[in-house]
Amino acid sequence: GAEALAFNSWNAVKRVWTYKLTTFNNPVEIDGEIRVGKAPVTVGMVLGAILFFTLGYFIVSRIANRLQQAMVHRKLVAQAQAKTLKNWLMLVAVFFLVIGTFSLLKIPLTAFAFLGGALAIGLGFGMQTLIKNFICGIILLFERKVRVGDLLEVDGFIGRVVEINTRSSIIRNTDDMETLVPNSLFLENRVTNWTLSSSKVRRTLKVLVAHGTSPQSVLDVLQEAASRHGLLCKDPAPYAVFEEFGEKCLVFHLYYWLDLAGAANGAIVASDLRLMTEKRFEEQGIKSPTPF
Repeated sequence: GAEALAFNSWNAVKRVWTYKLTTFNNPVEIDGEIRVGKAPVTVGMVLGAILFFTLGYFIVSRIANRLQQAMVHRKLVAQAQAKTLKNWLMLVAVFFLVIGTFSLLKIPLTAFAFLGGALAIGLGFGMQTLIKNFICGIILLFERKVRVGDLLEVDGFIGRVVEINTRSSIIRNTDDMETLVPNSLFLENRVTNWTLSSSKVRRTLKVLVAHGTSPQSVLDVLQEAASRHGLLCKDPAPYAVFEEFGEKCLVFHLYYWLDLAGAANGAIVASDLRLMTEKRFEEQGIKSPTPF
């Protein structure tokens, strides 16, 4: 009846649990002599390894998330940098978790050699590139020549680094388009890091006025506009210059600095300066040059 059904079910589970998938060479020392025997790899061993790894991964993931939140909460690093550090920490933890899983369950890595042939064919072609990008990622992490939050120009693409991962990094441009860049590209190509040693960059505003205009008046207007705009850096201080006598106009330039680590948007700041300058020109009767 019920007891027989339960007994048969238990036996069925045991048969599945102990079902031998493959065997591996297991060297054993007997009386000072090494003898190689065959040890089985059962369904139970594989399921146990998967269960142990999943539980360990869950615990490590929770710890890594707590560390990430603690670093951001204490303002040790920014959110994006904390996420990158967490990703690398998880990679290292998973590596040791795999080794620990096999060691604890006494399953040698050679037990899965039967997968080697199939995996070698599928992974062999891409492994060289994968390892190269992985090593480049480690170099980037320790050299810190490219960091999360840096503004880069790489391979004709300009954007801010939002993530540095094990194989590739993510760069987001001003249109909020995200591009995956292999880590090796940062070391093999010419890369311009606009915020490597300083987040301040110089920008230029070109102004043309008609001949007969007082140059000093134009310089005063440009300096006034720069001093009134709150997002321009005070150090270095902005300055205006009378650049040259053009064929049909006088050419002036306003040089100013923006802090890219702040909230300043270069296009909006330039537009503000033009509007402020144009308003003062209109008030003082300063005219633009006649069209060419």
